[in-house]
Amino acid sequence: FPSHDTDYGIVVTEEEIQKYYNDNKAARYIDTPVQVKVKEIVFNKLQEQGVSFLQDEANAAYQQVVASPDSFADVAKKVSQSDTAKNGGLVDFFKRGTKDKAYEKAALRLKADGDISPVTQLEDGSFVILQRVARKDAVYQPLSKVKDAIVKALTDQKFRISFSRDADRAVKAESADLLEKFIKEHGGKKAMVGPLEKSEQVLGRRLFILRKEGQALSFVQDGKGTFLVLDKKIAKQLPEISAIRDQVEKDYFEQ
Repeated sequence: FPSHDTDYGIVVTEEEIQKYYNDNKAARYIDTPVQVKVKEIVFNKLQEQGVSFLQDEANAAYQQVVASPDSFADVAKKVSQSDTAKNGGLVDFFKRGTKDKAYEKAALRLKADGDISPVTQLEDGSFVILQRVARKDAVYQPLSKVKDAIVKALTDQKFRISFSRDADRAVKAESADLLEKFIKEHGGKKAMVGPLEKSEQVLGRRLFILRKEGQALSFVQDGKGTFLVLDKKIAKQLPEISAIRDQVEKDYFEQ
């Protein structure tokens, strides 16, 4: 059963499309992510000075810049141990996923230009203080560009719910006539499958859930609803011992 609206009566409204876009644009439809520009004061000479000394130095610098935020660049030039010190600690715009996670978290948490982060320890053990210079908000793909994808996602979502509900009723009724009527009403197409052995593939795995001939189950995958009806079950057949005697003797000998 394909999930096309002509086959299963699925309708997606403009209001639903707009809501889906608003709810998911931050996760799925970002064209340009949030970017921030900061100044940094870094203490990273771990081998020469040790963690405890660097932390004390970072705390002292933090107290200084919090008391006088406009002095951040001057303090960076005097005490920062990064190459950015010569530029007053200036770091150009960057996005999430390009720097140390703790660094990014501290930078993105700053709410306004001029705000200063607490002393933050990075993964390599170094310490950093950040001051936000500017922020570029995320730019999202326009609705017109992603509308077709949203319609498909909503159609598949509605189809999954509707088909699963209706199919469950047909399966529980255990009526071949009702099943045939359901297939005809909703434009389903029948085909014989198998015989299949039990396997990790979807049909091979699901078909072996059925225990008796005529029993059915349903599932939805890739936007299509499927009924499986067990037509015939062929019992496992073992070969006569005479046909495999040599192999058995060989295996026994190796063991």
